[in-house]
Amino acid sequence: MKDIVDECFPLKKMRVRSEDVPYMTTSWKNAIRAKRRATSKYYKDESAHNWEVKQRCCNEATRQRRIAIKQYWKKKANELTTNSKEFFKTFKPFLESKTCTNKQAEINFKVNGTVVSDKQPLPRL
Repeated sequence: MKDIVDECFPLKKMRVRSEDVPYMTTSWKNAIRAKRRATSKYYKDESAHNWEVKQRCCNEATRQRRIAIKQYWKKKANELTTNSKEFFKTFKPFLESKTCTNKQAEINFKVNGTVVSDKQPLPRL
């Protein structure tokens, strides 16, 4: 019985990551899988057609990554508009320079023509 099951349902190896980045989407994952399939197919048969398919899949995976990151940060920014303290806590690590010796750097945004610093609450839009 075991032989029949092994023959009909072969085992597949699959890498499972414990945790994805917060902006990972299913369309991006599918694009990554397609890119990997196309790359392995290209390395088995290095034809011009397989190269074009590989390049298309790589470009699509990059496009999906950019879309996912953009959507994630737009959503995050919209969630944080009500709480300015959390907004600045979230975005400050990305806005600071790592080589900056002055750790008291101030963040200023221009919102509707007025300058808002990280010490002031964000105005309602």
